[in-house]
Amino acid sequence: MINFQYLFSTKSKVSGTYLFLHIPKTGGTTFRHLLYQDFAKNEIYPTQAELKENGGSYKNQNEIKEHLPELQKDVIICGHYNIGLIAHIPNCKVISFVREPVRRIQSQVLHFQRHHHILKDQSIDTILSKTLSNIANLQSKAFGYQAKDNNLAIAIKNMESLAALGVAEYFEESVKLINKSLKWNLKYNQHIIKNAAPKEYLNEFSNDQLELIRQSCQIDLEFYEAAKTSFQKRREKK
Repeated sequence: MINFQYLFSTKSKVSGTYLFLHIPKTGGTTFRHLLYQDFAKNEIYPTQAELKENGGSYKNQNEIKEHLPELQKDVIICGHYNIGLIAHIPNCKVISFVREPVRRIQSQVLHFQRHHHILKDQSIDTILSKTLSNIANLQSKAFGYQAKDNNLAIAIKNMESLAALGVAEYFEESVKLINKSLKWNLKYNQHIIKNAAPKEYLNEFSNDQLELIRQSCQIDLEFYEAAKTSFQKRREKK
């Protein structure tokens, strides 16, 4: 049945500049599609067409810095960036999602196995050996953690200062909380879930592989616990 109410609904308007820090495999692709669904296409960067033109990938952080002067003021900028980008976007409000770190790495490894131009169809052991050092602790790194500086507290402080925070394990409630925090009206629909590996595939990891992942992401595990605490405090303010 055609949903005529949806067909003739008015798109929301973006007011201000927002940065969606999309950490891979945290539900960010689904969240971006919620943005596409609710806001006019020229108010989300990149648009779906621009993303397609770039091979389905975001511009990297250096490329987006060069492109920023061309963007309108009222816009939601999405990408696999880190918190350092806000220095180049005056008065922006930052949004991000986090996810339980071991599950996030499992999901990213399976994504590589299904889609990566080099790693596709390779074994989990091979993919872990080639990528784990880069994808471990990716969430805390996105918020400024650097091992050489031992500055996890700074990353946690940056996370706590977000205008809106979501947790992948509580996705629907996160969307509701983001709506309340930003006075938006995103409409969650479980049928819009994008880019997710079937959950049963997560069972393909051996205990040894899971332990290797767990040991590699100790910083992110601590960061995630802090993020869950921050999320809970935001829920209690509702």
